[in-house]
Amino acid sequence: MPTPASLPTIVSSAKRLQIFLSSITPRSTLYLDIEGKDLGRRGTLNIITALIHPRKQASLIDVQKLGKAAFTTANGAGATLKSILEDQSVPKYFWDVRTDAVALWAHHQVRLAGVMDVQLLEKAARRRGGSNTDFIGLRNAVKNDLDLPRALLGSWLQNKQHAAALFRARQDIFSLRPLRKKVKRYCVDDVEHLPALAERYVDRLDAQGLERVRKRERSGSRGKKNTAIILLEEWLASLLRWLYHPSRYCEAPYNTHKPQGQRKTLTVTSICLHLPG
Repeated sequence: MPTPASLPTIVSSAKRLQIFLSSITPRSTLYLDIEGKDLGRRGTLNIITALIHPRKQASLIDVQKLGKAAFTTANGAGATLKSILEDQSVPKYFWDVRTDAVALWAHHQVRLAGVMDVQLLEKAARRRGGSNTDFIGLRNAVKNDLDLPRALLGSWLQNKQHAAALFRARQDIFSLRPLRKKVKRYCVDDVEHLPALAERYVDRLDAQGLERVRKRERSGSRGKKNTAIILLEEWLASLLRWLYHPSRYCEAPYNTHKPQGQRKTLTVTSICLHLPG
């Protein structure tokens, strides 16, 4: 059962960044979110929130303070944040990765790889009979799809409301230093339930979809969850390579995107994200 995450570790120096990078092992899975003002090509990229699974300690990487060094500083093994984000073999989970991917490329020339978008996973796993046209927001996903204790859910929702009030008062809240406690809490809230959501949606994948995946496997028999993830990762990776190639950037999709539950429509002038099937 999910439990409240502790306040995150702030990674704002080269030494702390090296420690963070060294904590990522070959068995690690990253759950990530990016914050900034008007996040995208023309906005700012201030913070990367990273939850390393199965460790449940979140870290806030202060990109605003570290600058380019956030992506070029290497640990003892030579790994950098850029190399990890671009490594197909390191699983990375986001909730609605689009503006995050655009911002990483536009500001720091980081091309994400090995990504699973949990919002797309929810759509792929949506139960038959429900609406399959709209994408839901993280708030509704946590509220409706996780069996959180009432007190824990109430606290999480209240934190969201507090953060929304801060944003209304000042849009560049992620650029203020030191970071406010409520801002830190907001950042953690955006990633702490992604592991449980991803597991829940993979469990929902229907038998026909799983059978299609098994036919595509090139080696051996794999468990249900691994099999489903393989298909979705392959499909999403090919989609991201096409969608986020610099020559195909289009301002309109990211300027008009409303992430909390609105229809997810991308166009080049009009590209729609359709699930395979």
